[in-house]
Amino acid sequence: MKKNICFIMLLIFSLTLISCSHIEDINGPDDYSLATFKDEDLLGGIHSCSEMGVIESSSKILDKATGTYKVSKISGMTEIEEYRSNKDIITFTIEVKCEAGNALVVVISNNEIIKKIEANQSLTFEVSNNDESYRIFLVGESAKVTVKYNIES
Repeated sequence: MKKNICFIMLLIFSLTLISCSHIEDINGPDDYSLATFKDEDLLGGIHSCSEMGVIESSSKILDKATGTYKVSKISGMTEIEEYRSNKDIITFTIEVKCEAGNALVVVISNNEIIKKIEANQSLTFEVSNNDESYRIFLVGESAKVTVKYNIES
């Protein structure tokens, strides 16, 4: 009986590891753009993600959120921040540094892509508040990436 339980647990663990495989970087080491994910995938909420070596820090004080999300290898899509405000204008500053693989940061609100920030870019932009939450997602394909963000309203 114990052997059967151990075998079943080992099998489940093995299948879990197989399902967490990374997405291969198919467009070469010097091209950091996504090759596998399309806009409809991003809006469809593909949240299955395999991550290794994650370091995350964030802070929310009044009408400001800041943070850093650093991962040594990510494949898939993960939410790194959700922000909501009652102010009219929201200002985002997002920096994406990618050392390997492919990466993209997207800001989504009301099931619409508000902004895309490509790998190795920094962008500051303002949006008129739609009274919905704004969610920042990191999408990676075997990416070693650091995202720094600052949101103010």
